Amino acid sequence: MADVLLPPNGGELDTLPAGLWACQVLKPNVTLAAATETDWIWVQGFQKFDPQFDPQSEDDSDITMGGYASEAGTSNGLKVAVEGLYKGASDATGFVPDAGLTQIIDAGEGIGTDMVERLRFWRTDDVQKAYQGSFLCKVKLSGGSPKELQKFGGELICRGKPTTITKPEA
Repeated sequence: MADVLLPPNGGELDTLPAGLWACQVLKPNVTLAAATETDWIWVQGFQKFDPQFDPQSEDDSDITMGGYASEAGTSNGLKVAVEGLYKGASDATGFVPDAGLTQIIDAGEGIGTDMVERLRFWRTDDVQKAYQGSFLCKVKLSGGSPKELQKFGGELICRGKPTTITKPEA
């Protein structure tokens, strides 16, 4: 009897943390074509940043397939589930919220195109994932009690196909 092919020992491989993402939002009234590096604002406060592609399919089986099913890919989408703390800085006038996060939360209070922001995000480690696109911002502040920190959560939903970008460099 022949030897069975075995996979290599997975215990010898390294693993990576999951939440290593950076995110920026384009300043208001700046077009992507005219944008420079200084036109991108950091979005701070994420405790969860979970980009997920959402492939859709439809049954394309027919009577010649012997009862076996088949699926055809019909569309895809990108959604980013986000959660975090509403952060900022305090000065003599009081709390000044993070500008990038505020822009996304404010968009979540809009209607129509007022809910859309141009975002770019990328992995900050060796994983080569980096995207840019227009995103519907369904993000809002969460309720809570005075003993809790102010939290936010929701979804960033890409409008159309995201663009794969090169990770921005310092």
